[in-house]
Amino acid sequence: MVKVIVPAFYALQDTRTPVKVAFIAMFLNIGLNFLFIRPLRNGGPALATSVSAFFNSLALLAIFYHRYGSFGVRGIMQSVLKFVAGSVALGIVVYAVGHWPGLYAGHTTQKAVALAVTIAAGAATYFATASLLQTRELDELKAVRAARDMNAG
Repeated sequence: MVKVIVPAFYALQDTRTPVKVAFIAMFLNIGLNFLFIRPLRNGGPALATSVSAFFNSLALLAIFYHRYGSFGVRGIMQSVLKFVAGSVALGIVVYAVGHWPGLYAGHTTQKAVALAVTIAAGAATYFATASLLQTRELDELKAVRAARDMNAG
């Protein structure tokens, strides 16, 4: 969302607002890293980055709406909710596969295969959910791929 809304600010000759919000989001990220690193270990920085990016997006959207009016927030929020649903489904599947008894037992080769299976199951779940929810972005991805295939052939 940041990559969509920041150019809108720039187009309106407002370069300071995105920088100020990003600065706040950076400090939020640092603070959340300190907060999450101990209880969540390696997951802490990932969660901190996600929360600060969400803050950055939401703050920019709110400021833009307040100053300039609608930015197509309804469509964006519909997409976000679909991505959240896909992410939740992905998380459930990856958690279930990752905790499958004996899947990650054994030598390095078996662990590598188990990791590949976990990633494939997560990706398949995410894209299946996106397809079921008829996300506009997935349709755009398919159109780009079809155009590329047509140009190549």
